[in-house]
Amino acid sequence: MIVIVSGLPGSGKSFFAERLSKKLNAEYISSDRTRKVLNASGLYTFSDKLAIYLAMAESVRKTVRQQKTAVVDATFYHHTMRDFFKQIAGEESVPIYFILIETDEPLARQRLSLNRTDSEADFGVYLTIKSQFEEYDFPHLKLFSSNDNIEEMLRKAIREVSAVHE
Repeated sequence: MIVIVSGLPGSGKSFFAERLSKKLNAEYISSDRTRKVLNASGLYTFSDKLAIYLAMAESVRKTVRQQKTAVVDATFYHHTMRDFFKQIAGEESVPIYFILIETDEPLARQRLSLNRTDSEADFGVYLTIKSQFEEYDFPHLKLFSSNDNIEEMLRKAIREVSAVHE
């Protein structure tokens, strides 16, 4: 299956997605890491972003063809980016599940002020993506991230994804 973990920068999606991938014994595919592999740091036009999503989509396709689950971590702020992965799920006949991670803006600001290994996003990027983020118009799981509820978030996600996967 494909599990999409989306949300604004600083929402906690990467922290969550990496742990979820371990719980599901899944391949973890991250936009931040893909950007580094492609030497695309600092490139943030819409077409630059689409190139990152297309590269992730190909990694997802390879993963599901190997009969493995993929957990994909990115903002997925635009429907075009979501559509790439819906299309792959359809073409490969695998279920897809979308999880939206949200948090309070002050907590996102605090998290974005910390030095993070993979992400280049700061609070300015958060505000830009927030203004461009398209609401989901299809079923998805919404989880709220605080600094002390990761286990609860993982339980909810695994319960929901397991129900979809049956």
